[in-house]
This record gives sequence, C-alpha cells and structure tokens, in this order.
Amino acid sequence: MLGKGFAARGREARLAQWSREFRNLAVAITGVMIKLGQFIGARADVLPAAITDQLADLHDEVKPERWQDILAVIEQELGPVEAVFAWISETPEGAASIGQVHRAQLLNGERVVIKVQRPGIEQVVRTDLAALDVVARIAMRWQFIARRMDLPLLLDEFARVLWEELDYIHEAKNAALFAQNFADDPGVYVPFTYPEHTTVQVLVMEDVTAIKISDYAAIETAGISRAVVAQRLLDTYMRQGFEHRFFHADPHPGNLFVYPLPPAGDDHPFYLIFVDFGMAGHLTPQIVEGIRETMVSLFTQDVHRMVQSFDRLGVILPGADLDRIEEAMQSVFDRLWGMDMTKMVDVAYADVEQIARDFGDVMAEMPFQVPQDFVYLVRAAGILSGMCTALDPQFNPWAGIAPYAQKLLVEDQNGAGQNLARTVTAEITDLATLALRLPRRADIVMQKLERGDLRMQVRPTRDLKYQLDRMETALNQAALAVVFGSVLLASVLMYTGGEPGCGSVGFVVAGVLLVILLWRGRPTPFG
Repeated sequence: MLGKGFAARGREARLAQWSREFRNLAVAITGVMIKLGQFIGARADVLPAAITDQLADLHDEVKPERWQDILAVIEQELGPVEAVFAWISETPEGAASIGQVHRAQLLNGERVVIKVQRPGIEQVVRTDLAALDVVARIAMRWQFIARRMDLPLLLDEFARVLWEELDYIHEAKNAALFAQNFADDPGVYVPFTYPEHTTVQVLVMEDVTAIKISDYAAIETAGISRAVVAQRLLDTYMRQGFEHRFFHADPHPGNLFVYPLPPAGDDHPFYLIFVDFGMAGHLTPQIVEGIRETMVSLFTQDVHRMVQSFDRLGVILPGADLDRIEEAMQSVFDRLWGMDMTKMVDVAYADVEQIARDFGDVMAEMPFQVPQDFVYLVRAAGILSGMCTALDPQFNPWAGIAPYAQKLLVEDQNGAGQNLARTVTAEITDLATLALRLPRRADIVMQKLERGDLRMQVRPTRDLKYQLDRMETALNQAALAVVFGSVLLASVLMYTGGEPGCGSVGFVVAGVLLVILLWRGRPTPFG
C-alpha cells in the first residue's frame, strides 16, 4: 500500500525475521520442514544472506532422541546389541530430521556408524504430508498458481521419494549402486554398508571420519584447495547425470565430506565422501537427451535451440510465447555470459532494471513449470550450485561445465552427418503431407471468411504494453484521488454541520488516503 520504495527499506530485516521464525518452526516439528529448510539454507547463489545465514546450519540443530528410545529401536530391529556390537556410543554423532547416527564397533573389531530412525517418525512424516496436501489443494484454487504447476501431483512425487528415504534397505542398495558407478574414480568414496545388519529402520555402515564439506577452515588447514573441492563436486554430478543417469539427490553439507590423504609432494589428494542415499534419482533417456540439448545450446549460445529443448522437456507451459522467451533469454545471455558467480552478484543495477523493463510481461506470466521427473534433479542442482559458490566465491559454472559441453558438441557434430539423411527424409515427408492438406485448409479458411467467423488474434508489443500499464496506473491514481477528494469534502460538511466526531474520523481517513496517494505517485525502479 505504501509503495515499493517503502517496502524495500525494511525488507532485509523482515527476511531475517521470517527465516528465524521458519527455523524455529522446522526444528520444533522436524520431518518435512527440516528438508525444506536444508534446501533453502544451501541456496547461497540466488538467495540473500539474510535468509541463508539463518538456515545454513539447520541440519545440525535437530534435538536428538533419548538413548533409551534409540536403543529400543536397535534391539527391535537387530536383537540384543551384545550379540552384534562390542560397544555403542550413547552420544549421537549427528541428529537429522529422520534419524540419528551413533558410533559403534562390531564384534570382529570393525568400526562402524549406526543410522537409526527416530521413534514415530513415520507418523510425523505422514502428518506433515497430509498438512501439505491440504495446502496444495487450497493453493490450486488460485489460477495464478494452477496455470503454472500441478501442486498435488508434485507433492505425490515428493511423498514417494520421502517414503523411499524412510526405507534404509532401499538406501543401502542405492549406496551400493553409487559405489559401483564410481569404482574407477580414486577421488570419490562411499562407505561400505553391512546388509546383514541393515533393516528398514536401522542401517550399519563403515565409519569414515572426515571433514564436513562446509568446514572451510579445516579444509584449508589440511592443505586442500577449496576450488579443487568445488570442481570435483561438480565433476561427480556431471558424471552422475550424463554417464550413470543415477544421482545423489540430497547433496546438502551434512551428507558430503572431505577425507585428506597423505600428501604427495606439493599435491594434497583427498576423497570426496558421499553418505545418505535415501534420496536418489534416476534419469530417463528422454530427460538426459533434453539436458544434453540444453547444454549444447548453452555453449553455442543458440537461444532458439535452448528454448526448443525446454519446450520438448515440458518445462515451458503450453501456449507460452516462445518468441518472447527467446528474446528475454538472448538479453540475459548478452549481459551475463561467461561471468562467475561473484560478478553475477555485482551486475549493474541498470542492467537488471533494463531486463525487467523490457521483459516484464514474461516475468509476470512466468510461463514455466517443473515436471515431476525434474523436481529432485532441479533441487540437487540448486543446492550444488550454492555449495560450489560457498566453497569457491570465484566459482565459474561455465568453466566447470565446459569440458562436458565440448564432449557433447563433438558428439553432436559426429551425429549430425548420420542424422542428415533421416532429417531430409522427414522434411520431404512433412512437405508432401502439407501439400496434400493445403487445399482443404484453404477451403476451411474461405468458408469462415464468407460466414464472418474468421478471427484475428493481436498481441501488444512490449512498448505498447508498457504504455498500457502506465495508463492503468494513472487511472488508478485518478480514482484514488477522487475517493480522497470525496471523503475530504464529506468530512468538511459533517464537521461544519454539527457532526464534529464523524468529521474528525473522516479527516483521519482522508489523511491515510493522501499518504497512500503520495507514496503510490512516487517513481518506482521499473517505471
């Protein structure tokens, strides 16, 4: 009501306050809210520090369960602990939203960690998902949400993956598959799991004590380059996506560790350790091909090809203006191409303002959606981007992806010759089909013209739309001014006509309207 300028003054404080309130809520009810908070807190690349600073270590602050309750779960699943373990530490090494971890030693002397689900967590998750289902169905009543996404469908997919995360046998299988995929990579390590001691609620795995990937001081003390860690993290995910088509979908700092190896001269080798495979994703060949097309178009700066790849992937809503989206993306390419994350943050405000002014219609309509197959891939990519940027503020995503893009370009060029004959045949077939249909279509158009049923759809240009928006704003201002004048006049008449109480109330209302009128009349950054 008081204008964008007034709202912007206290925005940072409000964001910090809301983030603290959400943090307290998430810690209090755990479950799904913790998962959401972990994702938000890792998005240092796109979210302001007022938010990420409050949520960055949310995963470390979940209150652990009582040891007696955890011991009861272990014995319920594995039998008497004396028959399996030489000892178990009663102090948890970590407490997550779904389970907690305790160090232990098997009877054969091997050091392990035991991952145990929280008692009653299944009911907690079921309750959270039921509440989110109510919210999603209510939200779908608003058209500006319904036309952009199917929230109940996305929630169903989220629930499916979350239930898989509650099955530790499923997680152990995912870990084994991940270890098999990276068996030839000496820089990646996955702790061994013990199938004979693993059930739905208890998972026993090799104890590999290492440095948390977000402990930057410890990484530097070990002599390991943070930039190298960021690059290796990106490389492993590129392999997961394009070679294995199976990826670790929960790469927050609590699930990634750096294990220093003995130095070799000036080199400081290390393992990048992955844990917690409860949330993992599989990519279909169609999705991989769509991502491949997007990457090729990104590095050839072929905006048309990129928009077409988005369209085939189902990321763009039906009926969206593809030409306008191409124009907007080309403008972003021209201003941001080749920048690292630090430079992107420091982009001149005038450039951002110009993009917003030129393509405000695209930003307002937001003709994009994330299909359910993409939900966790996009989530993992977002968290990964934030982690790489935090590890290396000079992290350049273009340089990191370049080797894979070059490989894709070579494959694209090699495949172009093989596909040429099929392409030519397809084009000839399409032209022949069009030639057969053309007379019938022309006849239909002439019939509509004769009946007066022919309609023409006209879309305003961006300049015209900008002027129309300004006119609408001016009309709103005029209407508000009329209301202000009417209230003021009525207040004067009542005050002089023997109703000073009502007149005084009217003056207050008129004053509020005047303040709103003055604030709305102030120029805003986007006109």
